[in-house]
Amino acid sequence: MLHFSPDSNDDVRALETPYILAYVLLDGADTLFPHLLKVAPDSAKLGMRVKVHYADTPVQHPIHLMYFTNLET
Repeated sequence: MLHFSPDSNDDVRALETPYILAYVLLDGADTLFPHLLKVAPDSAKLGMRVKVHYADTPVQHPIHLMYFTNLET
C-alpha cells in the first residue's frame, strides 16, 4: 500500500488512499510490471487473478492509463 505527497500531479491526487501498486504478470508473459490494483487492501492476495481496465479520460502519467481489479468481481 502506498500513500503520496499532496503536491503530486492531478492523477495522483485523484487516487483514493491507501492505494495498491501491484506487480502484475500477464498470461503468456515472463516479466512482471507494476500497476494499480483497485481492490480493498485486505482482499489483495499473492497470485490472485486480475482483469485490466483502461482510463476513459486523458491522464498525466502512463501508469494511470490502465488499472487492474479482481477477476472474480
